[in-house]
Amino acid sequence: MSALPNLESLHIYGEFSYSYLNYKIIRPNNFIILVIDSVNSGLAIEQLFSLDMPKLEYFEIWLDGLLNPELILEAMHPFLFDSTMPNLKHLALCHCECVDNLIELIINSPLVEQIITLDFKLGNMSDRSIQYILDCPRLNHLKKINVSNNCLSDIAIRQLKELHFEVEATNQYFSQEERAWMNNPNRRLTE
Repeated sequence: MSALPNLESLHIYGEFSYSYLNYKIIRPNNFIILVIDSVNSGLAIEQLFSLDMPKLEYFEIWLDGLLNPELILEAMHPFLFDSTMPNLKHLALCHCECVDNLIELIINSPLVEQIITLDFKLGNMSDRSIQYILDCPRLNHLKKINVSNNCLSDIAIRQLKELHFEVEATNQYFSQEERAWMNNPNRRLTE
């Protein structure tokens, strides 16, 4: 990395560890695109979201489904509310197990006003997240949202597609009946 001081795009496949940052291998000042697949350490998430990347426009992170959701939300808070990424336009938080809580945090952050595409593919998003999106006028400037490979009902997807931006919502997990049951707030849990 020291031989590439002007590198603008970086895609790391495999496990991203805090040691990458600890040893200052990544020098993100010139990054325009950063994709990390996958982050599986709490410390790596905290350090990753605290990087100063003033030129970054596209940020994609694949979060390991086993990570503690509270840790993810805690690490994301400074990133969303005190961002050092003034040019960020495209945010992808994929394979996240706390999407419903994360969306609530995102739509209340100042960062959301500069984002034009959001990507939450391969998570466990429920209709609750879609309701947050439907009720949030701050998202009117979005151009695209990807909610593919989640747990959304057909009704929620249909309502989302009525908004003015492009929606990608393919391959929802489970059958329509199972998704409708999971997204029903009045359902009773059975043993």
